[in-house]
Amino acid sequence: MFKKEDKDTKSPTLQKAIEFLTEAEDWIHIAVGLSLLIVALVLLVYTVTTLSISLYHHEDVIHTLVRGIQDFLMVMIILEIFWTVLTYLKGRSVTVEPFLFIGIISSVRGIILLGTKVLEGELSSKELYHFSVEIGVHSGVIFLLALALYLVRSSRVKLQLCQREFEEE
Repeated sequence: MFKKEDKDTKSPTLQKAIEFLTEAEDWIHIAVGLSLLIVALVLLVYTVTTLSISLYHHEDVIHTLVRGIQDFLMVMIILEIFWTVLTYLKGRSVTVEPFLFIGIISSVRGIILLGTKVLEGELSSKELYHFSVEIGVHSGVIFLLALALYLVRSSRVKLQLCQREFEEE
């Protein structure tokens, strides 16, 4: 974390304070990570329980399944955030990929939600137009985030190839 020359130029008191604050930050990240894991687990158990009870009582199957899918996607979003915290704790760096995944999953959830609203009732042409525009926006967001994900991954591969070539020379 610290460069050797940084340690040499800072007073011992300042070094200890920085080390204490860094450790405190780690403990906070650990607490956040554990909290996210617990929330994901509770939501998963809740979703499976609610889904099972609703299907057992023969409630509206389509609505129940769509709600279950949305809840499962929310669990995936929470796990992506957890993975980001864990990655930070491991290497003190954050990558953009989990945030791209979160955006894609959120837009898929939005499309599913809009789709269920359209199926639930009769809509005026104005409301249907607004839903269509929102679905189009979500679709565009998914496309752009997927493109960004592709570019990030392909640039990482190119960077690794350049590093290998540099090491061979």
